[in-house]
Amino acid sequence: MALTVDEHLYRLLNPDSPGDIPMNVSDMEVLYAQVANEDPCKPQLIQIRAEANMAERRAVMRLHNKGEWNRVAHLVTGRIADVARRAASGEEPAANRLSRGMACELFCNVVDYTEEYCGMRSVVLFGHKGARY
Repeated sequence: MALTVDEHLYRLLNPDSPGDIPMNVSDMEVLYAQVANEDPCKPQLIQIRAEANMAERRAVMRLHNKGEWNRVAHLVTGRIADVARRAASGEEPAANRLSRGMACELFCNVVDYTEEYCGMRSVVLFGHKGARY
């Protein structure tokens, strides 16, 4: 996920960059495992925050699970609902929905997923933001 998010962030900041972007994941600290829900029909929300410093050629990414951000869950779920509504209605500015297969195919170009970790039903992109279902 770190490579996917950081590549997306880099391409937003450098839209004319050609081809592959060499990246290195280091200084990783894992405080606890992110375990996929046993029930694939039950959503598992995560929040990813990334900040890039192009002068230092460095990005920092943090991944949080729902338990860490329950206090703002109503804001997040409201925003997800708005982005999903835009994708369904075509309202401008439009959001784009990627099917599970398309999202997995795109992400699998960067990350090796086993089937159990490719449990998203769809991904909705809106501007520089995304929501996974």
